[in-house]
Amino acid sequence: MRASLATFLTPPLIGTALAASGLFAPSASAHPHSWIDLKSEAVFDDQGRLAALHETWLFDEYYTAFVIKHSLKGKGDGKGKTTQADIDALTRKNIKNLAPYGYFTRIRADGSLLAAAPAGDVNAALRGDRLEMHFTLMLSSPPPVKGHAVSFAIFDPTYFIEMLHAESSDAIRITGAPNGCDHKVVPPSPSVEDVIQASKLDPTQSGGDTLGEVFAEKVEIVCK
Repeated sequence: MRASLATFLTPPLIGTALAASGLFAPSASAHPHSWIDLKSEAVFDDQGRLAALHETWLFDEYYTAFVIKHSLKGKGDGKGKTTQADIDALTRKNIKNLAPYGYFTRIRADGSLLAAAPAGDVNAALRGDRLEMHFTLMLSSPPPVKGHAVSFAIFDPTYFIEMLHAESSDAIRITGAPNGCDHKVVPPSPSVEDVIQASKLDPTQSGGDTLGEVFAEKVEIVCK
């Protein structure tokens, strides 16, 4: 299943439009073309199972500028200012379009991919010159964590946009977990061939559905 965040958050042919608009510097000729700083919170239930994942996506300022200029064109408060109602409408549309692709979130237990209910607690706002989006994924069948291999990864499959956790102490949190539970971030380890492939892709080309996972972080939740 081929998809890019660009498909959901901006009009079609985003790569061509962004290149023509001059929003990207000449060095942005290869994947990725935009960036999202992530925050995530793994929430446990009272049975020691992973019940939900709260996600925060903070888009870069160039991508935000493009979204506001093109996706919200002709809207606003009549004075050229984007309103919260505009942001809310755009976010509802984006979340709806992301649903068939699992919100670009892969949660696994003992190697098996877990299903999640439709995203809830959806909201977004402008934080200075950056768009910030929040939502929650409730797991349909919460897995026990103690004694099991449970992990999650958040990434754009085509690697058009790089999605990594923010460099802050609260970028990854665990709530309600039994004593002895913690997380470990496994950084991406692309091969030389993967890096070369990404470097050859311009904004109009796709990296396929597997390139993004190669460059994705994996967060492992471990309960001793």
